[in-house]
Order: sequence, then C-alpha cells, then structure tokens
Amino acid sequence: MRDEVKRRIGIANSSSRALMAIRKSKRISIKLKTTIFKVMVLPILTYNIESWYLDWVFTKKLESFYKKCLMTICGMDYLTSMTVLTNLTNMPVLQDFLTDRCL
Repeated sequence: MRDEVKRRIGIANSSSRALMAIRKSKRISIKLKTTIFKVMVLPILTYNIESWYLDWVFTKKLESFYKKCLMTICGMDYLTSMTVLTNLTNMPVLQDFLTDRCL
C-alpha cells in the first residue's frame, strides 16, 4: 500500500509538472487552472483510493502535494494557509475529499 501511495503521488507529480506552464501563467484564470487540475491531476492522484487505508503519514504526504499544486495555481508562497487556497480555488480541503472517496 505504501508503494502505491508513493507511486500515485509520483505519477500525479509528473502530470502536474507537465502542466506547469499553464499553472504558472498569469494570463489564465484561477478558475480554468483549477478545472484543469481537477481533470488532469486529481484523477491520477486518487485512482483506486477507495481501497487504500490512509494513515496519518500518507495523508500528510497527499496534503502536501495538494497544497503545492494549489499554491502554484494561485501564485502564492508556502506560507499561505490552506484556507486561503481553498477559498481562492473553490476546492475542498483534501481531508474532506478523501473522506468522501475512501471506505
């Protein structure tokens, strides 16, 4: 299970890096960037997540990746709170999203 979580984060990170020019662009709206993130990155990250047992360590790793993606979408730095990021992007807090998807 640990390997699967790490693999999913790695694959999603590769997908996210491929979209870096879009995410960092000032000409594209946050709403469109968020939609692209939801369609192109989140499904890769959360594929088959229903069968995972997520302990605290892996939940924190997923949250860290999620926050990093939202920060680049919003053009914010690491000190920005998750509340600000979720409000700007209209994305749920990752814990809520995981709770809905996991068994």
